[in-house]
Amino acid sequence: MIELPRDEIKSERIILRKWIDSDLEALYEFGRVEGVGEAAGWHHFLSEYDARDFLEMFKSLNTVFCIYHRGDEKAIGTLDFIVDKDYPDGKTMCIGYSLSKNYWGREIMKEAIEAAIPFFKSENMSRLSANVYSTNANSIKLLKKLDFKFMYEFEDKDVDGRPIVAEKFVKEI
Repeated sequence: MIELPRDEIKSERIILRKWIDSDLEALYEFGRVEGVGEAAGWHHFLSEYDARDFLEMFKSLNTVFCIYHRGDEKAIGTLDFIVDKDYPDGKTMCIGYSLSKNYWGREIMKEAIEAAIPFFKSENMSRLSANVYSTNANSIKLLKKLDFKFMYEFEDKDVDGRPIVAEKFVKEI
């Protein structure tokens, strides 16, 4: 299993790093906004307890980057990864992400994914994949900007368990 690197990954505006206890307030702040979690496949937080559960999960999994905004000095999103089982060679990392609505449209997530690519390469990955709901136009636009290629549609379930069409995108790295 691949885990977060020991060292932080820095770019111009953000730092990708492990989650720490002091991120709780910021995680709750962006995760309680309706639409943020739902786009990523989870319900928005109804209480700080929900955020605490996610924070503990992020820390224990050790496969979820905290996207920390350098200028605002707070956590503003997530970038998670698992080996994509659709590719039997084990060299494809499937990424998922969420971002505070306050930072949408600023290319922060593009910067985060680009900053993480050298880490994935160092772990001998040859491609990245992402599964997104067909209704998530912003995420599809982001993946296309990053030169991810559409592969196919498939039926998935939304956050409430209802059937929804999703799309798989892949990028060689």
